[in-house]
Parts: sequence; C-alpha cells; structure tokens
Amino acid sequence: MVAVDYLFREKLVKSQKAFCERIGITESTLSHIKGNTTTVSDSTIRKMNEEFNNCFNMAYFRGESTYYLMSDLIEAHKPAPKADPQPIDHSSLVNAMIAAKDETIASLERELATKDKLIASLEKQLAFYQHHATPYSITPGEILKAAEDKDKDK
Repeated sequence: MVAVDYLFREKLVKSQKAFCERIGITESTLSHIKGNTTTVSDSTIRKMNEEFNNCFNMAYFRGESTYYLMSDLIEAHKPAPKADPQPIDHSSLVNAMIAAKDETIASLERELATKDKLIASLEKQLAFYQHHATPYSITPGEILKAAEDKDKDK
C-alpha cells in the first residue's frame, strides 16, 4: 500500500511494530496490506490518516483521486502564477505624486500664513508695550516666550 510505504520512507514511523500499535492492527495484517493480499478497511485507513495529521487524501483510497497525499493534491490545484504581469501605469503614479505635492505645498502655505498673522500680532503687542512701558511692565522677551509657549500648546 502506497500510504504505508510513504510513512516508512519519510521516517514518520520507526518500525512496523510501532506503526501497527499506533493504528491498532497486527503485524500480520500489515504484511497482508503491503503484499496486496487483503483489502484495507475504511476504519483502518481513517485511523491511519488521523494518526498522521490527516496527511492522506481519503478520496485516493476510494479510487476518486490520483493524489494520495493531501500536500500533492493542494500543490496540483494551486493557481498557476500569472505569466504576464500587467505593466505599471506610470502616468497615474506621477499624477498621484503631483497631487500629493500640491496638497503639501498648500498646507505649508496655510501654516506660513498663520505664523505670519501671529508675528504681526506679536509685533503690534510689542510696539504697544514699548510705547507704554513702565518699570513693572512685561518685557518684549517675555512676550515672545509667552507666544512660543502658546504655539507649543497647539
């Protein structure tokens, strides 16, 4: 039986005795199976498949498939790789990059305009405090520091 030969060839079982004990058959029955002098029962095939991680394709034992290992069946039915991959549309990539660049520039321009407004406001405040300065007034450096702290909080 091809499945039994596979298990021994791949060294998934160490001896005929260990194999027989594992699936619940006698060594005499195994000899008859290997010599094709007896029919293997469905329950023996199922037990063997369960014991060896369902590696066998049960349809093979019913005469419905030519693949006795599940790995061979899966490999045979894998989709073929695409022979001719589709070419990349470079114009779409370039257009997407230009659009992203334009969005970045617009965002930076908005940020710059906001900063310009803040600077103008601070300059007005500074001019006011310089004109109305008293010994107890806030200094221009303190105004700038307060503005920087306020900007960090955003």
